[in-house]
Amino acid sequence: MKRKFHWKIIILSLVVLTGAFILVDQVLVSRWEARLARQAHWQEKADLQAEVTYLRRLLFEALVGTLVLAAGGSYLLAVRFTKPVQELAEGAMALAKGDLNYRLPVRGDDELAYLAVAFNRMSERLQQQIELAEWEKQRLQTILASMAEGLIAVDRLGRIMLINRAACKMFGVEAKDVSGRTVLSLVRHPEVEELIRKTVRLKEVQKSEIRLAGEKEIFLRLTAAPLGQDAHHQGAVVLMQDITELRKLEQLRTEFVANVSHELRTPLTSIRGFVETLLDGAMEDRVLTERFLTIIQSEAERLQRLIDDLLSLSRIEAPRAEVVRQPVDVAEKVQKVVEILQPLAENKGLGLLQEIQQPLPPAAMSGDLLEQVLLNLIDNAIKYTPAGSVSVRVWAEANQIRVEVADTGIGIPPESLPRLFERFYRVDKARSRDLGGTGLGLSIVKHILERYGQTIEVKSELGKGSVFSFTLPVYS
Repeated sequence: MKRKFHWKIIILSLVVLTGAFILVDQVLVSRWEARLARQAHWQEKADLQAEVTYLRRLLFEALVGTLVLAAGGSYLLAVRFTKPVQELAEGAMALAKGDLNYRLPVRGDDELAYLAVAFNRMSERLQQQIELAEWEKQRLQTILASMAEGLIAVDRLGRIMLINRAACKMFGVEAKDVSGRTVLSLVRHPEVEELIRKTVRLKEVQKSEIRLAGEKEIFLRLTAAPLGQDAHHQGAVVLMQDITELRKLEQLRTEFVANVSHELRTPLTSIRGFVETLLDGAMEDRVLTERFLTIIQSEAERLQRLIDDLLSLSRIEAPRAEVVRQPVDVAEKVQKVVEILQPLAENKGLGLLQEIQQPLPPAAMSGDLLEQVLLNLIDNAIKYTPAGSVSVRVWAEANQIRVEVADTGIGIPPESLPRLFERFYRVDKARSRDLGGTGLGLSIVKHILERYGQTIEVKSELGKGSVFSFTLPVYS
C-alpha cells in the first residue's frame, strides 16, 4: 500500500513534466518554423531544419534529466511524509485490535513527530484507564462474591442484570441461567416486584420483609436502592438478607421468656397463696401451719433450683465463657455423683450400678462441668424409673471416653425425642413438676458437651427404659 502511494506521486510528477515538455516543444518548434519562413530567402531550409532537430534533442535530454531528478525527489518526498502517516494508521489499527502496548517511533521535531508523541501519550493513558477499569471490575466481583447477603441488580422492567454468589446459593440457581429473566421468576413473591417498581418510581430506598414458603421456610429482609438516572437505564439494586435464623431466635426468646415467666409464677403463686392463708388466721392451727410451711419451703427450693439452672445455662451459653481443658479422673467423678444420689435411689428401691473400665485415661474437661452432666443424667434416670435399676458404664474407645447412663424406667415416646433437649420441654409436665424437675437439666447437659465439641445420643423404648450416651475427649 505504501509503495502504490509513492508511485502515484511519482507518476503524477512525470505527467506534469511531460506535459510541460510537449508545451515547450510545440512553442519552440512553432517559433523556429516561423523564423524559417522569414529567413528562407537568405539560408538553406536544410540548415534550419538541422538546428531545430538539435534543439529538440537538447530539450529532450534536459527533460529526461529533469524527470529523473523529479522522480527521485518525488520518491524521497513521498517517503518523508507518507511513512509517518502510514505508521499512525497501523498504530490506530493495533489499538483497535486491543494491542495497548503499541507505540509509534518519534522522528524529528516537526508536526508529524508531535502527532506521534500525542498518539503514544493517548495509548498510555488508554492503557492506564483500561487497567484501572479492569482492577475496579475485579474488586467489585470480589466484594460481591464475599458478601453474605444476596444481591440482585435489575433494570426498570425487573429483568436480572447481575446476581451474586450468595443470592444464587439462596435460591439454588446459576448466574448464567437467570440473567435476563424477571426477578419474579426467581423470587416468587409479588411484594418483591412491587418493591422494585416503587423504588424506580420514587427514586428512594425502600425496605420490606417477606416470607417464602416451600420445603424450607425462609424469611428475607429486602433493601432496594434506585440505580441509574437516565430514564432508559433505570433499575434497582436489591439487597436480600436471610433472617430465618434471627426469626427462629426471636421465637425461641419469646418462648423462653414465656416459659421462665410461667415456671417462676407457679411456685410464687403457690407460696403467695399459702402465706395469705396463714396471715388470714390459719397460723392458729399448728398442724395446718406446719403443712403449709413445708409446702412453702418445697416451692422455695424448687424456685431456687430453677434460678440455679437458669444461671448455669446462662454461663454455659455465654460466648466468651472459658473452655477449661484439664485432666479429669472420670471414674472418680462417677463414683462421687453415685454416692450423692445413692440415697435417692435407695428411697425408691432402685439399684444404682456402675461399671468402669480400668485403666481409664483422663478426660480433657472441667471437673465441675462433668459433675453437672453426670448429676443431671443420673438424677433424671432415677426420677423417671419407678422400679428396676439405673446403671452407669464408662469405657475408653478410639482416643475418647464413652459414658453411658441406662435405666429401666418409663421410656420416652418417639415423637418426643427430637425436642428432648429443648429448654423447658417435658414429656410429662405434671410428672416432671411433681418430681421437682425444672425442664432445663437435659438442655444444660447438651450445651456443656457442645462446648467441648461433643454430642449426646439417646435411645429409648416406651415402657422399657432409656439409654443416654456421650463421649469425652482424652487429655493429652
